[in-house]
Amino acid sequence: KSVMCWGMNDSGQLGMKPDFTPHPKPAAVPGIKGAAKLFAGETANCALLTDGSMKCWGSNNEGELGLGKQSSDERPQAVGGLSGVDHVCFASAHACALTQDHKLYCWGSNNFGQIGDGTKERRTSPTPVSW
Repeated sequence: KSVMCWGMNDSGQLGMKPDFTPHPKPAAVPGIKGAAKLFAGETANCALLTDGSMKCWGSNNEGELGLGKQSSDERPQAVGGLSGVDHVCFASAHACALTQDHKLYCWGSNNFGQIGDGTKERRTSPTPVSW
């Protein structure tokens, strides 16, 4: 299954080169096949694929795409280090994923300890939550 997006695209969250023109009609996000679920953040999106992997795109100023870097990317990119993802939750600058084996990973902004690893350091890649 493909993914369709519309609306603002100032951070590439529609899967195309960023612009400041509203896009009122749905358009296919390139590079997504086999989407099972879509998780939309404020300026970034992730698609959970049927094989349990994830692809994310859009704003990445705080590492909220989980790509191991902070630069934004309008092209859907695979999130490394995760498999068997069941659910994803997006906040404004961080995200978390729950796997089928009940493990929780978070990444992105961590100013207030929201990653759950006991630090306040930004994490650009999925990081296990410490229980």
